[in-house]
Amino acid sequence: MGRTLSSILVLTVIGFAGVLGYFYVLEGSFEGAGARMDDAIVEVADATEDAVRDGAEATGEFVEDLSDDDA
Repeated sequence: MGRTLSSILVLTVIGFAGVLGYFYVLEGSFEGAGARMDDAIVEVADATEDAVRDGAEATGEFVEDLSDDDA
């Protein structure tokens, strides 16, 4: 279990550093790179929120359909 957790942590840090480096090359500064990463994280969070909401609505509709068929 320790190796798996360590591997996940290392991959996360490497991924973060890679994305930060990519944005640093595009923006030319760490300030710009951080701002760009903030914007990207907000976009990902919004997309995830929409997907979860759509999934919850679909699940609710499915449960209602099952309840209607049993009645």
